[in-house]
Amino acid sequence: MSLTSLPTQACPSGNTREITYQRRDSNRCEGIKYSIPVGGGFNLISLVSRSIAEPIGNTISLQVPRLSGSGKPVVSLRSVLKRYQLDNFSLISESSRFTFGWSTYVLKKAEVPVNTLRALASVNQGSQPVFIPVIIGKSSGKYEFVLHSNGAAKVRSFQIRLNGQDIYTSPSRSSQGGEIPFTWNGHKKDGSIAPPGRYELKVVAQQEQYGKPPEESKIQILFAHNPNWLK
Repeated sequence: MSLTSLPTQACPSGNTREITYQRRDSNRCEGIKYSIPVGGGFNLISLVSRSIAEPIGNTISLQVPRLSGSGKPVVSLRSVLKRYQLDNFSLISESSRFTFGWSTYVLKKAEVPVNTLRALASVNQGSQPVFIPVIIGKSSGKYEFVLHSNGAAKVRSFQIRLNGQDIYTSPSRSSQGGEIPFTWNGHKKDGSIAPPGRYELKVVAQQEQYGKPPEESKIQILFAHNPNWLK
């Protein structure tokens, strides 16, 4: 399993009227890149909740809920489809969350549809990272999980677990390569609201291989959930 959470990296300075990836307003790296890495094989590339009015205005914002006992999260946002990247941005720390707002100049000029924006945020708690949903604009009342496969793949099992128990299962889904989206509205199988806590996402997929039998790939991560984040 390979998981893509982009590290911070240096970006060049230049003419900010151009849409190429560069430092902007002394608070972020943003723009169109030659390529957007998504990692090899089978990956989680986004965990968000989004609701953005269109046409978009002159600014857009995101927020990342604060987890108790954790520091500032590592966050990246991108559109693989349009080769758009936003990272190295200066999060503002608030009592219950981290926030960031930025100009939509590049998004508009590069014609990046806001529904193609993908984001990941994580903090280290214990021996492994815990992922936190990124809220883009406002919450939509559901989480969007986006997986990515370099080639044809079938997701055979998509489970959300709490304390070792399966509380939500999605039907299988296939892709000829690229993004594979799933959603979860924060409810258990019985319709009750899932309580705040640390959850486990378990995904099992079969990836096609040229001239070989399909290869089994797995994703297993921890992520935080709070019903208030979906309001």
